[in-house]
Amino acid sequence: MSFNSFLKEHKKGMFSRAYFLHGIEPFFIKEAERIIKSGISDEKRDFGLNIYDLDPASGSKVSLKEVLDSLNTFSFFSESKIVIIQNLQKLKKADLEPLEQYLADPSDSSTLFMFYNGKPKASFREISSSSMKISLDLSPGELRTWIVSYASGIGIKLSTQATEYLLEILNSDAGLISSELTKLSLLGKDTIDLKDIGDLIYGEAGIDTFDLTRAIASGNKKKAFSLAGEISGADPNMLMGAINWQIAKLKGKRPNRTLIDHFKALLDADTVNKSTGTYYPTELLITKLLGR
Repeated sequence: MSFNSFLKEHKKGMFSRAYFLHGIEPFFIKEAERIIKSGISDEKRDFGLNIYDLDPASGSKVSLKEVLDSLNTFSFFSESKIVIIQNLQKLKKADLEPLEQYLADPSDSSTLFMFYNGKPKASFREISSSSMKISLDLSPGELRTWIVSYASGIGIKLSTQATEYLLEILNSDAGLISSELTKLSLLGKDTIDLKDIGDLIYGEAGIDTFDLTRAIASGNKKKAFSLAGEISGADPNMLMGAINWQIAKLKGKRPNRTLIDHFKALLDADTVNKSTGTYYPTELLITKLLGR
């Protein structure tokens, strides 16, 4: 099962008494919770919706007893009660059995949604098997389909190249992709192509940044360094994604050893950016890529 399965279940009405929703991608965890809450009227939210965060880092101090009492308490103001547990992975070991016991005979007047961030541990097997278990993650192919569907939902159509480019430069991060798609929907265009994305992400640079990535891929040193100086304000992570996208297109046109060296240089730069919080000099990366 995947996020698409969750959407289908939600469309059917979500009639199970308990759901175990898990995923590695935080965006889909939050999106699933948003969708669940969006189907609850304001009036019912006041009396029929309880949300509990088990992560101590959130500042909340929630006991499982409090959650179970809520589940087992009939609401006089709502036909059924919705109870959401966030960060189920933070559940204390001592609380596993009480939750398992509840799931063996859940309340008929409550629906429990348990959100587990990450890959479920073996200790949660009994809990997940006693609920409707749905993974919220998407395969690469499903993510492409989701992007097209999400874009359509906000009034835009993406070209195939634009979809692939977003996946590449944003490292398949659904949250970032969603954010960029929202920005693209404000351009006032029905169809979004590759240039639209480049203009949006690197617009402040005032140049066609695809020229830079093409210059690097073709080995044009003079043009590459000239353009590099003009896009100093561009996001280095986005730029590396664009370069990676262009180099990937060279597969079969360049020796494998050369491509491996290119990707290693990009990986080294990406590691520096993410591990140290500093930006890897664009000029140094270009020097390494053009020196291969």
